[in-house]
Amino acid sequence: MAGIGTWRLTLEDNRVDWSDHVFAIHGLEVGPHPGLDAALAFYPPESRAMVADALARTISTGELFTYETDLITARGDRRRVRSIGEIELLDGVPVAVIGVFQDISDHYAIEQGLRHAAATDDLTGLSNRGAFERHLTDSVAASKAGGVPLGLLLIDLDGFKAVNDAFGHPTGDAVLRDVAAELRRNCHAGCFSARIGGDEFAIIVGGVAACERLDALVKGLLVSLRRPIKRAGRQLEVSASIGIAWLSDDIDGSTDLIAHADAALYDAKRQDRGSVRIFGTHFLTAGGPKRSPLSVVI
Repeated sequence: MAGIGTWRLTLEDNRVDWSDHVFAIHGLEVGPHPGLDAALAFYPPESRAMVADALARTISTGELFTYETDLITARGDRRRVRSIGEIELLDGVPVAVIGVFQDISDHYAIEQGLRHAAATDDLTGLSNRGAFERHLTDSVAASKAGGVPLGLLLIDLDGFKAVNDAFGHPTGDAVLRDVAAELRRNCHAGCFSARIGGDEFAIIVGGVAACERLDALVKGLLVSLRRPIKRAGRQLEVSASIGIAWLSDDIDGSTDLIAHADAALYDAKRQDRGSVRIFGTHFLTAGGPKRSPLSVVI
C-alpha cells in the first residue's frame, strides 16, 4: 500500500535482487533479476549517472545511499521514485548494498502542484513576487559566479487606475491578464516574467543570447502594451513605462539591482510615460502602430 519494495546489490557480480513490488514499480512481471547496468537503464540519461555515483560513494565510504529521481517503466510511463540504502558488511568487508525502493509519484505530483500554486499569481498565471525574488537572487549569484550578463526590467502600467475607476475591477483584471499574455508572447528563452504588484510586472533577462535580444524585446513590449481600452462607447488608453538596470560590479545583490531598475522606471514615468529608461543611459519611445483596442464585455 505504501508503494515500497526492497532491493539488494551484490558487489561481487553486480547482481540486483528485487522484491516483487520493485518489479511492479518498474512495470515488469516478476522474473529474472537484472544486472546493475540493466537496472540503471530504467533511469533517464540525466539521472543515470547520479544514481551510479551515489552507489559508488556508498560502496567507497559506507555512507547512506539515498536519491530521488524520475524512472521510465518498461511500459514507457514516467514515475517518481525514492531509494534509500546502506552498505552490508561481512567480517568488516563490504559485500552488498541493501535498501528500500518507493514509488512516490502521487506525493510528488501533489507537492509540485502546491509549489506551483505557491509561486504563481492567481489572476495572471505568471510567477508571483515571492518566486520573482527567489529567482532574481539566484540569477544574480549565478551571473556573478559565471560572468554572464543579467538585466532586470520593471514594468508599470500607465493609465491603469483610470481604467479601474471608470470601468470597474473586472475590466482592470482583464487588462492585467492581457498584459500577462503579451509578456508570455514577447518573452523568449532566458527570460523570467512575473507580476510583482497590482499593475507592476518584472522580467529577468539572463545570458548572452537573451541580453542581445533585449532591444527587440523592449520595443515589442512598448508597442504591444500600448492600447486603448473600449467599453460602452468610452475609450481610455493604457501604456507601459519600463525601467531597466544591468547587473554590474558595483551592485552587491538583487536589492541594489531592483533599486537601479526602479530609479530608471521612475524617470521614465516622470519624463515620458509609455517609454523605457535604461539606468544611466537613454530613453526609447514606442513608435510604430498601436495595438487594436481591447474590448472588454462584462
